[in-house]
Amino acid sequence: MFLFNAAVMGYGESSWMKIVLDHLDAIAVNVANTSRLQEECFVLTIHLSKVKDSVNLPEFKAVMLAALRSIVPDEWNMDHEMAWNWLWESVERIISSTISFPRAYEKTIRTFLFEQSEANMNQLRAQTYSCFFQRCPSGQDHFKQSTTRLYFILDRNYEMVLEIFENPAKVVEDLSALGLRHVGFGVPVEFFPPFVASAVEALNTLTTDEAISQAFTWSETLISKILMRVILEGSTIVMKAINLNEEAALRKAISVAPRGQRAQQLLNITAGTQSFSPLFWAIDSGSLNSAKAIIQDPERREAKRGPYSVLAQGKWAPQSDGDQVYTACAGACDSPDNLLMTGESCFGSCPKIEVPWSPVAKFFGVKSRDEFQRMIRNAGANLEQYRQFQISQSVIFLYLIMQWMVAFFEWAKATAVVLGLVIFQTRMMSVNEIEMAVMIQ
Repeated sequence: MFLFNAAVMGYGESSWMKIVLDHLDAIAVNVANTSRLQEECFVLTIHLSKVKDSVNLPEFKAVMLAALRSIVPDEWNMDHEMAWNWLWESVERIISSTISFPRAYEKTIRTFLFEQSEANMNQLRAQTYSCFFQRCPSGQDHFKQSTTRLYFILDRNYEMVLEIFENPAKVVEDLSALGLRHVGFGVPVEFFPPFVASAVEALNTLTTDEAISQAFTWSETLISKILMRVILEGSTIVMKAINLNEEAALRKAISVAPRGQRAQQLLNITAGTQSFSPLFWAIDSGSLNSAKAIIQDPERREAKRGPYSVLAQGKWAPQSDGDQVYTACAGACDSPDNLLMTGESCFGSCPKIEVPWSPVAKFFGVKSRDEFQRMIRNAGANLEQYRQFQISQSVIFLYLIMQWMVAFFEWAKATAVVLGLVIFQTRMMSVNEIEMAVMIQ
């Protein structure tokens, strides 16, 4: 309807309107969240700054209101008119004040970073971490990698600072995926503001140009906002319980979920445009106690009732004959050894069902069958190690019991020999006394 009204009103050739329309849904949904609204407007500003045509935001407002009046003519009233006018005025104010920033900031940052020598870059990296650990000492518990790895993290950060101006859509996707990995690692969002402040402070040691500092701060702040938002959206009670790797904690976390949402919360977390599987994260990170609790969740062990998919929209939906199917294992296993299967290879004797491929890809966050098989093989390796560890524990326990029993029998044997000698000597003494008494008589 919007595009139709735009064509009728003579704005059909305005390519920037389609860009704004793509972001309008996120803007309208998050109008009550000031930080998220500002984030969406900043990203939209970067997109609009790359458009060669002139951007006239009041034109979009006219087309938007015309489309809304056409969609809901009966319910539309002055309250709706005032609300949407207020929304667009707020968005227009933010975009108008920042639309000139991206081009100038990109050029400033690019010129500064490419002019630095390797010695200056090493000084910048070291100074950043030094300032960060002074501001936030608890960050040392998370940055425990080698110096090379820490420098790589900062280099990737500098790349994103530039790349967000060149391809903002791709950077937002990458940041969403990175934020979900931070959820699995249990990184607190409180670390990001001091990290940004430390990066800016380290940058100021190499330059006194206020424009460079302002451009770097703007880009770093936007990146940190996206990461913090994704982490907050993805930090569910299930993920927090998985990080603890305790079955009791995970059962307690999932017990508050409604019956119809248990599978959804155990198999899929969505933050932004990315999805994340708590089950596969538990397996890949070695939290096998949590993975076992997820598989043994009684509300999900219903696959044996019929050929139903355990992954379709979090419900028990029968598969269609036309779908491509993939063999998976039902959630009725009694141990993590029987967790998953691929092809004809199964980690245990558990019922098989045919699962449509599209729900598998959606809920387990994989894009291809090869990636799914690779994750399954990793899961099998971890589970085999877990099983071998359990077996080794049992063998060691039995070995200790047998050693104790052998030692006990040796002690009993020695005790019996000593007692036999004592009794024998006692009897010999008694016989000698009798013989002496007879001789005396």
